[in-house]
Amino acid sequence: MVPKKPPHEERRAFTDEEAARILIAARSADPLVRWANWLAAFTDTITEEIVGARREDFYQIGDIWVFDMTGRTLKSAFRSRRAAAPFGAGARGVH
Repeated sequence: MVPKKPPHEERRAFTDEEAARILIAARSADPLVRWANWLAAFTDTITEEIVGARREDFYQIGDIWVFDMTGRTLKSAFRSRRAAAPFGAGARGVH
């Protein structure tokens, strides 16, 4: 018999101080960890969504890069959305 999935529990958001500590620590981490954390912070996603992203999830509309999470199965139905990706003006070294 498969156990029932526990009810979804709301998790509190990181405080600004906690987020800053994570991003500062990520600066010296492996590139995957560094970019997953920075992109998640800039796009209001979770690192799991960044790590699972595909090349086709990113495209440009005019001068704005978009991270499109609408065509994927995500952790929550409420997470499916599009977000502006911070790729302008060499943001944090992304070229």
